[in-house]
Amino acid sequence: MEETEDITYLIQCHKQIDSFNYNLAIDWAIKQLDNKEGENLLILASCDKDGDRENIVSYVTNTLEELDLKEYNQEETKQILKFHSLKQISNSENILTNLGILEAYYTEWGFKDEDINIFYMLSHGAREL
Repeated sequence: MEETEDITYLIQCHKQIDSFNYNLAIDWAIKQLDNKEGENLLILASCDKDGDRENIVSYVTNTLEELDLKEYNQEETKQILKFHSLKQISNSENILTNLGILEAYYTEWGFKDEDINIFYMLSHGAREL
């Protein structure tokens, strides 16, 4: 999976991530203009990064719809976020940061996701070192 695909998946999760950085969506839209077109995509790409968050949210939603990309629900978002962090760990990218992210997901999701239990423990162990 290419970086642009990874970013696209994260963009599709935007409504499920409370602290989503919409600057990422604006940068993504700018890159999409190289091979895609659409009125909403163009508007999103031209948004001010310090602009009104609510307007940007609606442009992201409209752009995804325009490009026939779905917005992920909470359960799908959990899988995408886990995959994204695990992929970065496997590529030796930001290992401690991503372990911390997985730990946060694990606690936020009520300690119920057995797939990332080991990463929760690794994150705790890494902090103890």
